[in-house]
Amino acid sequence: MSCRAQHLSEQSPSQATGAEQRGERKVFQMDFCGGIRHLLFSYVLINGILITLQATEEVLLDMKATGGELGWLTWPPNQGDRSGWEVTQKTLNGSQFYTYSICNVGEREQDNWLRTTFVQRRPSVSRVFVELQFIVRDCNSFDGASLTCKETFNLYASEADADVGTTFRKGQFKKVATIAPDEITNKNEMRINKETKVVENLSQKGFYLAFQDIGACVALLSVRVYYKTCPATTKSLAVFPETVAGGESQALKEVTGRCVDNADSEDLPRIYCTVDGAWVVPVGQCQCNTGFEEVEDSCEGKPIALKLFMWKSFKSSPISLALVSKQSYSLVIVYCLLDQ
Repeated sequence: MSCRAQHLSEQSPSQATGAEQRGERKVFQMDFCGGIRHLLFSYVLINGILITLQATEEVLLDMKATGGELGWLTWPPNQGDRSGWEVTQKTLNGSQFYTYSICNVGEREQDNWLRTTFVQRRPSVSRVFVELQFIVRDCNSFDGASLTCKETFNLYASEADADVGTTFRKGQFKKVATIAPDEITNKNEMRINKETKVVENLSQKGFYLAFQDIGACVALLSVRVYYKTCPATTKSLAVFPETVAGGESQALKEVTGRCVDNADSEDLPRIYCTVDGAWVVPVGQCQCNTGFEEVEDSCEGKPIALKLFMWKSFKSSPISLALVSKQSYSLVIVYCLLDQ
């Protein structure tokens, strides 16, 4: 099932397309999309098996996890017979799977945009990762029929303090990277590429991502946006909270912790969180208080053995063992008659 994405509300430049060009474009697009749809089932099955949860990654946007239509927007609108980015829907085991694709390789001066929905940002997050999975058709597979075919597309980002709806202005987007495949797809074999790019120095309440096509045959299979954290941890009897990883301007973020219960330190324990979400270089060490001993990541009460004596027939006989726990402040006496 194929359906068009919603369109943005900016006026499209006038374009004239001949019948011959439309025919060539439709042949290219049908050939490309037909092959893509034929191979999508295998992609979904394999990819579903390989997915693993990342403990230090907090996801802000996941194209594959969206249960319904994504609602991403395309520009320019009202293209008539000329196609822009299109969303394709498939169903696997009762779940819907969406991809975006475009293949206008037979037309010159392509400038087709696909924009995500508004992505809200946590105040402490200034750096996010954009993980893409995509395929790009080999221009040589068109048998030289398209001299304007490209094999790259562009990633852009734009910040905002509120959702701007369908308003779209290209001038507000800043280029993040040119996306080039490591492997290209031919007529008979699909090659899936995976790239991760970084968007730095975010400061407003949210942002948009946009993908610009300049004449390639592309299918966008997955877009995942996330940030990294150093997870809550206990090291050397010191507890450190979950911390958002720093950005370009703060490669190492210093974090102050606290000692576990029944432990103290002369100085506050400290540790550093890297941009990759890893804890490094702990400074200071907590020690268990007197009467407590270290057990894994905690300090527990240490028993003290006492011998009690009872006089019997004017003779001294050790008859009991006492266990004193400073943690519970209680005295437990176990009587064990040794000499009768």
